[in-house]
Parts: sequence; structure tokens; C-alpha cells
Amino acid sequence: MADRIGFLPWMTLPQFKQVLAASDRVLDSLHFGGGTTCRLMLNLGLHYITLPGAFGRGRYGLAGYKALGITEPVAESPEVYRQSGPSGQ
Repeated sequence: MADRIGFLPWMTLPQFKQVLAASDRVLDSLHFGGGTTCRLMLNLGLHYITLPGAFGRGRYGLAGYKALGITEPVAESPEVYRQSGPSGQ
């Protein structure tokens, strides 16, 4: 799995937006939602794939999509979420 995960250094907001815009896919973080990243993605007109958690802290991505009436990039199971990642692995 380590060959499929990359960590980037801290960057400025404009740099981070460039990385998001250049990404093939962005997966919402599990268990503790990426509220800021989800808002940035929506503001940039980009989609992210989210797997809603059991608690509010893991449902920010879903909330953003629901507010816009979007349902497609919401994974309904861990298996679907996993297949959304790099190379579907």
C-alpha cells in the first residue's frame, strides 16, 4: 500500500488548490471528515469521493453534496470507496 500513498509537505492555500485541481481523484478522509478540503473542492467545481461515517465528524463530505443535491460521488460501502482509490486497489 505504501507505493500508492504520497504525503506532501505543508503548502500555501494557492498551492494546495493547484494540487487539488491537478488530482485525478480526491478521497475524503475516513472517520474524521475533511470539511475544509471538501469545501475547497466544491468551490473549485471538483468532485471528491466520500464514504460517510457513523458520526457527524465523518459526514461533512456527504453534507456538502446533499446541500447541492449531488449523490453520485458518495460511496455506499467501504468496498466501493476502496475501488475509487488509485488503480482500484
